[in-house]
Amino acid sequence: MCETTSALKEKDDTDSDWEVLYFGVDRPSPESLVSAEVARRGAAAKFLAKRHKFRPLARGRNFGIVRFEPASMKEMEEFYGDWLADPDSAYPTPDQMPEIEVSHSVLSQTGKCFWLRFLSSGRKIRDTAWAKIIEPVDSKSAPTLIYCHGLGEETELRSRFLDETPALVDMGVRVIRLDAPWHNRRFVAGRWSGEPFLGAAPGGPVYLFEAQLRELAILTKWCRSRFGTPVAIGGLSMGAMTAQLAAYRANAWPLEMQPDALFLAANSEDMWEVCFDGRVGKRAGVADSVRAAGWSDDALGRVRQLTNPIGLPVMPPDRIVVKLGLADDVMPYSSGASLVERWRVPAQNVFERNQGHFTVPMSMVRNPRAFRRLASILHSL
Repeated sequence: MCETTSALKEKDDTDSDWEVLYFGVDRPSPESLVSAEVARRGAAAKFLAKRHKFRPLARGRNFGIVRFEPASMKEMEEFYGDWLADPDSAYPTPDQMPEIEVSHSVLSQTGKCFWLRFLSSGRKIRDTAWAKIIEPVDSKSAPTLIYCHGLGEETELRSRFLDETPALVDMGVRVIRLDAPWHNRRFVAGRWSGEPFLGAAPGGPVYLFEAQLRELAILTKWCRSRFGTPVAIGGLSMGAMTAQLAAYRANAWPLEMQPDALFLAANSEDMWEVCFDGRVGKRAGVADSVRAAGWSDDALGRVRQLTNPIGLPVMPPDRIVVKLGLADDVMPYSSGASLVERWRVPAQNVFERNQGHFTVPMSMVRNPRAFRRLASILHSL
């Protein structure tokens, strides 16, 4: 058995042991919970570290960063033809709430941690949705932010990582970090985390958004029932684009599934500007892949109705907080600023600095002003 395969098996075995312990009937000791979490992250990080073994393969050849399998127009019509014909019908909430399993909790340096898992059943993605909850020790009156991460993030698979959200817990806000499809525990073997989002374009974003919007609706209702306090949704980069689409589509959702507030960081108004003109999408060759699959501007225009927040959000403008980087060329700044203007977000809720895309979350760690504003809004509701 090769080193990579062995590391993957070790990771999977450790995951299984972790699930048995954290979701078991009997309450384990705090020490065993901590030990299992350290072992799980260690095994996952060891597996990810095997990537460097494959670097020599790139010598002398031009390997692309994305394996492209673009969705055809026929495939999109087959799965989403009714949405393409009537965009107002897209992204409905589930008819029934799935069973949400709640793990045992354990104290960390940040707060009380536990995990959720439930069935995610979309037209293209059917797997287990995972979310990690970090809440203040005194959480009786804590509002909640359901947070969607960026493309390629692997915070649940690493021993060390940048997490911009702990400051919110210190501000008395519960944070639910929702794993996106193809990421973290939902990753696809043989792909880097989130790769199908770009590789299956123009279908990839729709597949992910369908799953995540349903999951945001489900978790919003679950939070209201369990905690009885205000619920915000939000995210960074790809996660922000997910949250902003949910904020628009939630106008058609039941009241108990509609979020109270919205937080966006490093976002863009147009999914296809990001894929075609943004630095990552352009260098990866997304536009060439999509065009080679036969997609015309008119055909993409129909898909744009499903990926962009073309209407107004469900919450009032003064409950929206936006953090943008003036030098962002991955999610072009002008497109994020356009959304701020169209949605009439008040100036005191908009935080702009001369930063690039990947320094935006770093700045949120050093100076959480935008999070502080969100916390103030949530505590006032």
